[in-house]
This record gives sequence, structure tokens and C-alpha cells, in this order.
Amino acid sequence: VRTGQIELRLGSVNGTLVRTINTPNTGGWNDWVSRTFSINNVEGVHDLFFVFKSTQPGVLMKLNWFEFSNGSNSSSTRISNEMHSEDLISTETLIYPNPVFDVLNINLSTPGTYEVIDFAGKTILSNSIKEGENKVDLSSVLSGVYLLRVTEGEKSSIIRIVIE
Repeated sequence: VRTGQIELRLGSVNGTLVRTINTPNTGGWNDWVSRTFSINNVEGVHDLFFVFKSTQPGVLMKLNWFEFSNGSNSSSTRISNEMHSEDLISTETLIYPNPVFDVLNINLSTPGTYEVIDFAGKTILSNSIKEGENKVDLSSVLSGVYLLRVTEGEKSSIIRIVIE
């Protein structure tokens, strides 16, 4: 709950600065604000680093979630730190290897679905998958960093995958 800044940088914590977001003091840990901002003139796939800065000692803030959108609101990807054990897919679920070259293995305890999502929020691949071992062919997907959403029933998880 301190006044500070979040720097968005490409490639590393010292990489190209693409946006600075001022973070106000909200008055308390349970008082929050939503912020909307754009990142312009960035093309391709990049690792995006959030660098938190403050001149005051101690914990700067709690970051609840952030969302990537392509600007038209037709698709977006939300990443949240509010994952509760009852919301996650089964602990028996296995997803490997990561990084992946051509085939991603997804082992589920019940039937479900998967989506491969780029960081612009566009779904690249999606399909239903059966209980047990599933081999997902990613050989047609360009190398880069993606989000993988796996859903079983009403529960889903999103993880970052690297396709080489």
C-alpha cells in the first residue's frame, strides 16, 4: 500500500522500457483500484517483466490480476494470482515437457479441454481431450511463449509454456 511505480520491460528487468504505471496509495491492503493502460509499438513475442519500484521501504502492493487484450475486447487473457486449491484442476494432472518441441503430453484424471493462447489473447489451438494420456501436436505453432489453459469440468488452470 505504498506509492510507487511498475515498469513494464521487454526481455529482462533491465530491458526496453515499454510502459511506466504509477501506483497510488489506496489507504489499505483491502482497498484496491483497477488500472487500464496500453502498450504501443511492440511487435512479436517477448517476455514481459514487471519491475516494482518505490522510494519507501516495505511491501509495495498486492497485485491481484492483469489482463492482456488485443484492444477490440473480442479476446483477452486474464492471469490472476488468486488461485485457490478448490478452483484448480486435479493434482493428478500432468503437463510435460516444458519447453516443448513438437508434442505436449497432457494427462487428465477426467475428460477436459485445452487452449493454447498467445500473449495478444488469441487462441491458437484448442480441442477436447480424454481422460488419461493425451498427445497434443504443437509442431505447427511458431516458437515462442504461450499460455496453456487446461479445463476439467468447471475448474481450469493457466500455465506458461515455451514452444521451441
